[in-house]
Amino acid sequence: MSAASGVTLAPEGEFLVVNALRYARTRGPGVLDYTCFWIVEHWHQLSGNTRSVIARDVQLEVELRADEPPEERARQRINTPHWEALLDTIEKEENND
Repeated sequence: MSAASGVTLAPEGEFLVVNALRYARTRGPGVLDYTCFWIVEHWHQLSGNTRSVIARDVQLEVELRADEPPEERARQRINTPHWEALLDTIEKEENND
């Protein structure tokens, strides 16, 4: 049984998911890792609008990280794989829908 089965989110819950991801952006890898895991596990329970917002935010984050100066990129490198993995998962899921 998937962790996602039986989960129903109200619009307020989806608002919180988007903002949890935005909050995790500024935190360490533990928070980001768990947030990304939760989003992947519940991807199909999210509305199309929420998935679009998350996809846009993650794409922007990956692009911004690629444009950072080398010293900042080195400082953030611990979180970059989480963002890239989430973006890969989102793109695969969107191509399967």
